[in-house]
Parts: sequence; structure tokens; C-alpha cells
Amino acid sequence: MLKSIKLDGADVRGYTSWSLMDNYEWDFGYTIRFGVHYLNFSDPNLTRVPKDSAFAIKKIFADHGFPANETLLSV
Repeated sequence: MLKSIKLDGADVRGYTSWSLMDNYEWDFGYTIRFGVHYLNFSDPNLTRVPKDSAFAIKKIFADHGFPANETLLSV
């Protein structure tokens, strides 16, 4: 995304991480947990806890793409 903005001059005003799994989440509602954060429904504050995938996505974004010679879950 950053390369598209910097090199191609793309007018990007927002970005959303979307996957095929998101479509299943809509179908199953709250019965199956998807996403990059765990939401604690029993907590009145609805505490959100990042899953391993959240840290992997953070690393990808920080490195402007997939890091070379690293596994994503070793962040």
C-alpha cells in the first residue's frame, strides 16, 4: 500500500484488512470466533486481546510487506 502511494501516487484514504474468513464470520455471527483480536464478552468493558495474527499483521505493516527470512509468528 505504501509503495502504491509513494511510487504511483495512489490516492489512498483508508485501508481495511479483509479476508475470506470475514465472510464466514458474518454467516456464523458470534458462535465462532474469527479476527485478529479476542473479544471478552463476559467483561462489561468488552476487553480486546490481540491474537498472534494481530502481531503478525503489525510486523507485515511495519516492514512494508512480508519480512525476508523470518517466520511471521516469531515476532
